[in-house]
Amino acid sequence: RSTLFPYTTLFRSLVNGIAKHNWLNNYAIKSLNVHIDSLYEFDNLTDSIKKNNWQIGLRLNVAEEHDPDEPNFKTQFGLSKEEFAIILHKVEKESINILGVHFHLRSNIKNISCYRSALDEIVTLCKKLEFMPKYIDIGGGLPSLGERPIFNADKNSDFSVNGLKSIINSVKAL
Repeated sequence: RSTLFPYTTLFRSLVNGIAKHNWLNNYAIKSLNVHIDSLYEFDNLTDSIKKNNWQIGLRLNVAEEHDPDEPNFKTQFGLSKEEFAIILHKVEKESINILGVHFHLRSNIKNISCYRSALDEIVTLCKKLEFMPKYIDIGGGLPSLGERPIFNADKNSDFSVNGLKSIINSVKAL
């Protein structure tokens, strides 16, 4: 059991965020869930993943992911489709369990169509690569009630929880 959260198990704990390859190999914790953000990170954590039976999620950099302050620029986080395929190919030779796919668009998403596009992209890629994830983590980005972005304030949001629920339910049959 975790000493910080005594009512949870480490198997249910998720290690997420960038640069895990710099420190996570120092901890021989069994059965962690770890989201992988880059091919470099995967390659540097592979031995620990195998030795400690970590369950893996892969972060995909989807087309809808961009810098909210500079929308013409993509973020640097997540795997390209090519890197995603390379990791899936590598795990065929190893005893590594890839459980899911993760993406994080940005904060305060105002239009649910962004989630629809991202999920369609993931479903298409997974089908092409014949990969059936046990979960798709849609990250954060849900708008906070009453909060508006500082720049390019969009008072006309079509975001709704029911709309997002409908989109998520439509991809459950992956």
